[in-house]
Amino acid sequence: MIVLAGATAGIYASYVVFWAMAANVFQGSAATGGFALINAIGLWGGVISPMVVGKLTSMTGTLSVGMLCMAVTVAIGALILWSVTRRITAPSVSPVPSEIL
Repeated sequence: MIVLAGATAGIYASYVVFWAMAANVFQGSAATGGFALINAIGLWGGVISPMVVGKLTSMTGTLSVGMLCMAVTVAIGALILWSVTRRITAPSVSPVPSEIL
């Protein structure tokens, strides 16, 4: 029970970091549309993923393939998130040499 409570606390703590990063990605009036897009993708994932896992389980007879598919999907999402945040947090290089500034 303690481990489950700790896992739940970790999941909810990650929401804060995720939405803070999303606020850095979407600026100004694009923020509303960006947050709506994130929610729409999440809702579709909640509908599609059980169907994919169920179909793969019935096709292969094991739950491992469905879980592997979900793990690959999460890894792809993590790579996309990493590339977006890396681009945003990259230091900007001034085109003018520092001696002139």
